[in-house]
Amino acid sequence: MEPISTAQNWLSDLRQEKEVLRSADDIPNIKITTQLLKALGNPDHSFKTRIIIAGSAGKGTTARMLEQILLSTDKTVGLISSPHLQSITERTRINGRLISLLDWSEAIVAVKEKSQDLNLLPTYYEANIIASVLIAKKHKVSYLIAEVGMGGDFDAVHAISGSRVGIITNIGTDHREIFKTAGNTAFAKAGILDTPDLIAAFSTEKKHQSILQSRSKYSIEWIKGISSKLNKKLAREVGKY
Repeated sequence: MEPISTAQNWLSDLRQEKEVLRSADDIPNIKITTQLLKALGNPDHSFKTRIIIAGSAGKGTTARMLEQILLSTDKTVGLISSPHLQSITERTRINGRLISLLDWSEAIVAVKEKSQDLNLLPTYYEANIIASVLIAKKHKVSYLIAEVGMGGDFDAVHAISGSRVGIITNIGTDHREIFKTAGNTAFAKAGILDTPDLIAAFSTEKKHQSILQSRSKYSIEWIKGISSKLNKKLAREVGKY
């Protein structure tokens, strides 16, 4: 069977995007993603720097701006985001361009085979995050930008290990059915800062600074200014780092 058909058929059997959590009874974690990345040779260790972005609003804008800033200085850049609108290949960009369907399918097949070898079942979301990391390594990316899908500490993106710059944009009450309050949301998103891999942290958040700082290894650099220009300013500051 061709790689594209194999990848599409396997993903159709996995839970859909909205089911990032396996069930209401499961404790969310990154164990499966971590195990699979390790079994695949830790492709996440191949990058010079990983820029992980969490938040309720502004993640995508910040990520795209940062991508352009890094590309303007001749960096090799990968960008992981979700969900996609039309094509699954929208989830991974290399140097500002979408990947090919063949690139995506070959990476998904590699995740599928390793998952079956280890008798593990990643979610649809987790499988695509791992595939994106494999693709970024294949294209010799130096700077990997990755948007967190939901929360922070239990999101598959948090399993990407190695020196990390953590970014948290504005926090609201998204995914209220899971986090209940904005404070709980802030605590979960701050999980991306709670790692020995952290080398710097930035945020535009105003209301929950104490919660974010309590989980960060380093003092967070708070980006202030006019709301409509904050994400651009944030991207510029991170781009200097």
